[in-house]
Amino acid sequence: MSAFTDGVCEVGLMLMQAQMLQSVGSVLDKTRTQFPRLYFVSDKELIETLASPQNVRHLLPVTRRCFPGIVDIVFKLPNSRPQTIATRWSSAVNCKSLLFK
Repeated sequence: MSAFTDGVCEVGLMLMQAQMLQSVGSVLDKTRTQFPRLYFVSDKELIETLASPQNVRHLLPVTRRCFPGIVDIVFKLPNSRPQTIATRWSSAVNCKSLLFK
């Protein structure tokens, strides 16, 4: 390949990368518009959370940024006792009725 062809391919890749970054930014903005507390979370953390919602260890720091009163999250299997979220005030919120989409 010639240097010209290499340059054209490189420019095309840069344009495609810019379009992808713009698309990701649009998704992040739309997500934050729907749930404004996510403005407290960095783009990197939000992308990691959206990309792998099953990563439970990652949820606690993100949840703490969105809800400062949360200290811990306890997950149990659906057939076990109700799930709880511990708060700073030593009370627990029953999560059985909360829906997470």
